[in-house]
Amino acid sequence: MTLTPLREALTGQVQTSVLVLFAGVGVLLAIACFNVAGMLLARSSSRHREIAIRASLGAGRWAIARSLLIESLLLAGAGGALGLALARGGLERSWLSPRRVCWASPSCSSIGAC
Repeated sequence: MTLTPLREALTGQVQTSVLVLFAGVGVLLAIACFNVAGMLLARSSSRHREIAIRASLGAGRWAIARSLLIESLLLAGAGGALGLALARGGLERSWLSPRRVCWASPSCSSIGAC
């Protein structure tokens, strides 16, 4: 009887492919983050007049910064929640579902993980 590490038993020959896939997903995530940052910068520069009017009406710097921060946090929270919901739904419907992967892998059933 030989002992094999769980990571090696589950990934086996596809470890390099999985690492390349993770790198691609990381690059895609970075592109999406830069895109959102650019859109937020463009939006804030287009709101320059609104911010100037608020300041002239007596709003302090903290009140203006707080309103912009709250708006950005609400947008980020809503986007994050939507992304998590889509990821969970997509994972459950794909062939990568933990239930399907576990049943398809002989190593999972041999260690009693299913």
